Amino acid sequence: MKFYLGQKLSHVTNGTRTQTLSVIRNLVTSTVSAYSSTAIIRSTSPSVVLEEKELFLKFKNCSQKIPYLWLYDNRPSNWHENGQKLTESRFLPKHIRPRSVALENEDKLCIQWEQSETVRGEEYSLDWLIQKTQFKHSDSIPSRQLWAKLLDVNAHNYQEIATNSTALADCLKDVAVYGFAKVEDVPNTNKQVLDLAAIVGYVRETNYGKFYDVVTKADPENLADSNLGLAPHTDNPYRNPTPGMQILHCLKPDAEGGGATTLVDGLHIVELVRESLGNGAVESLCHYPVSFQFKSKNAMLFNETNLVKRDSKGKAISVKFNNRSIQPFPILPTFYTFLEAYQTMEKLINDEANHTHLQLKSGDAIIMDNERLLHGRTALSSGKASEGRLLQGCYVDRDEVYSRLSRLNC
Repeated sequence: MKFYLGQKLSHVTNGTRTQTLSVIRNLVTSTVSAYSSTAIIRSTSPSVVLEEKELFLKFKNCSQKIPYLWLYDNRPSNWHENGQKLTESRFLPKHIRPRSVALENEDKLCIQWEQSETVRGEEYSLDWLIQKTQFKHSDSIPSRQLWAKLLDVNAHNYQEIATNSTALADCLKDVAVYGFAKVEDVPNTNKQVLDLAAIVGYVRETNYGKFYDVVTKADPENLADSNLGLAPHTDNPYRNPTPGMQILHCLKPDAEGGGATTLVDGLHIVELVRESLGNGAVESLCHYPVSFQFKSKNAMLFNETNLVKRDSKGKAISVKFNNRSIQPFPILPTFYTFLEAYQTMEKLINDEANHTHLQLKSGDAIIMDNERLLHGRTALSSGKASEGRLLQGCYVDRDEVYSRLSRLNC
């Protein structure tokens, strides 16, 4: 169905208006309002309303106003087949209007622009328009499932995820949905964590190197290398950017059963804060500036950031929390509101009701989304028994992990 903007409608006289509209209806199976500057194209699904500077699209229970400037800037011919844009938005014409608009096969919008010299119009996929204008993310990444305590944790076999793309996709899906995945039967050899990292992404090297040992030391620079229990936290919030994923591989567990891993869903905690204190508390967690710092013989790291980050729709998508490296809070007008929210968040993080415990054995590994999942551990046993416990870890870029999942799901 097609409707042309311009001379035909503007030159209709009152006496011939009804007859002309009838002809147009028969031609395009549309309803056209000649008594305003708006033209309406309707079908059972979808429908389009043409206005002075934009069109209004209804499609699959979604409604969206789309400026003509946006449509022209994002016309299909302005994109290379590799998915990259060809021209810059600064070259957009100041005024742009379609010469004609047509709905084709109920899944495409065909627009011929006044500035275009080509006879064939630009064809826009309606699914693409809704996805891009409403900032919808790819369906290849499954939706997150928030949790308080998981009683049953999936286990993925190392050899299978290393050799079978379906098994790898299932493993990475767990990371996307729950914030972590457990892998079993990882070869119990030195630096094997790097081979696991290569399966899911690329190693992020830090001052600790490409990988690091987590083992009890007499004089630790980091409390992770003590025999103390560690409250749930995210790793390295003092870095910018913060490492997106962390992998820990257990080579030797604590001989006396200490050092159980504690997992907490940070995004679930944010929702609990909202339920407890209201939206204002979450606002403060998103906007109140905090800083984290770490110093050692070979590093001095500092990062000013926020505890919670949200997407364009207001949904929490990442959390930073580390009680060991956080610095004194700045004194701002909203200090008391923020402090109450922070204290509530900390209490919920340390509440056993929100903890999932894993006792890693030799050959077990865990892949964690470090921007969502908080992890900690119970205290290690003292003396020589604790000296035998050894984990090796590394960091991986988060975007590459989800990129691989997207490609596997395509």
